[in-house]
Amino acid sequence: ETEEGIKKSSCTACGLEITSYIQPIASEGLVYTLNEDGKSYTLSGMGTCTDTNVVIAGEYEGLPVTMVADDIFNEYTVLESLYVPASITFMGWSQFWNSNNFTKVMISDLTAWCGISWSGLPLETAKNLYLNGELVTVLNIPEGTTMISDSAFRGANITGVVIPESVTIIGYYAFENCTNLKEITIPKNVEEIGTGAFSGSGIESIKVHPENKIFVVV
Repeated sequence: ETEEGIKKSSCTACGLEITSYIQPIASEGLVYTLNEDGKSYTLSGMGTCTDTNVVIAGEYEGLPVTMVADDIFNEYTVLESLYVPASITFMGWSQFWNSNNFTKVMISDLTAWCGISWSGLPLETAKNLYLNGELVTVLNIPEGTTMISDSAFRGANITGVVIPESVTIIGYYAFENCTNLKEITIPKNVEEIGTGAFSGSGIESIKVHPENKIFVVV
């Protein structure tokens, strides 16, 4: 049985239910354009796609899909969920708010998400982030992630964040308007926090690791 990329099966030996995540199948009809480098593609148009749950391909004709062009979701009002593959490094600007039923952003790699350069902000409209098919309420950023990009979680419906010691940069507006986020701890290796990183959030308490020599709570 599969639902939203989640596969459920039963163990033949013990009878217990096993839940695993499978990559969703890319939406048909989307338009991809070869980038100038000749080594990657951009999602450049909706084409004949009519899916309400749009899945961007991670690979097209044997090459990674790395970018999403500007404006392509402006008039796509049937959108309910959007799957963003780990290959994406740039998300162009779009009026996602025109889709009244858009409530889910689906990903499989949180470190990759933290590294995307954002112009359009699907999560700001959808609010709900799903990692491997599971709704994220407490954000556990994986060890090894070195930066949280500008506006990466802007507007997300999260209640907590765990930032690993590997992170050195928290970008501009990274957690802006996360109204359910009440507290955060800045790890010892963070060297830069962008303007407005926590503006408009519900944060009532900011803690700083005692070994962080750059930031202090006053």
